[in-house]
Amino acid sequence: MSRVDVPNDLGADGAALWTSVTAEIELNPSELEQLRAACRAADMVAELTAALVGEPMTARGSMGQLITHPLIQERRMWDAQLGTLLRGLKIPDKPDSEIDLARKRNRSEQNRANVSVRYKRGGI
Repeated sequence: MSRVDVPNDLGADGAALWTSVTAEIELNPSELEQLRAACRAADMVAELTAALVGEPMTARGSMGQLITHPLIQERRMWDAQLGTLLRGLKIPDKPDSEIDLARKRNRSEQNRANVSVRYKRGGI
C-alpha cells in the first residue's frame, strides 16, 4: 500500500482521521477527495466543540425568545455531514476479534443443535 501524505490544510483531528483511514485502506483519487472533505468536517466539528466549552446551551433569539445555542445547531449539521462523507467512502469495519468470532461460532453451533432437536421431534 502506498503512503499518502496528510494534506497541509488539515487540523489535528482531520489529520488523525486521514492517517487512520489511509493506513488501513488504499483509496482512489476521488475517494481521497471525499476523505479530505470528511477530514475538514472533522476539523470543523472539533473547532465548534472547543468553541462551545463554557458556553450556555441556550441563547436569545431575535425576538428575545430562548433558543438552542447556534453553535450547537452548527455542530449538529457538521456531525451529520461528517457521517455522510464517511459512509460514502464505504470503509469496511475492522475484523472481529477472536473472542467475538468464538461467540458467534458458539451461537451458531447452539442454533444448529436447537434446530436438530426440533427436527427430530417432528416440528419446526
